[in-house]
Amino acid sequence: MLAFLHARELTPRVRNALEVRYLLLSAAACTVGGIVLALATTYELLDALAITLGGSAFVLLVCAAFLAVGQSEDRARAAEAAERERQS
Repeated sequence: MLAFLHARELTPRVRNALEVRYLLLSAAACTVGGIVLALATTYELLDALAITLGGSAFVLLVCAAFLAVGQSEDRARAAEAAERERQS
């Protein structure tokens, strides 16, 4: 259902969750591709490509983790600002 909505119709939280989801799906695709290449080939070039895909998957997972942490910090900061606004 969310795929049919335009990006400006989504709330920021849903839009950001989709970004993390795409990072995780890309990491999973790189991992699966790397494993398949590593098991199915004996050529050194394809082995190097499998290692590269595995490394790319690791980088994507680290990116997703940092994005999730940054988003949670932004939400906490916004909640604190809203609390200060209510108290003023």
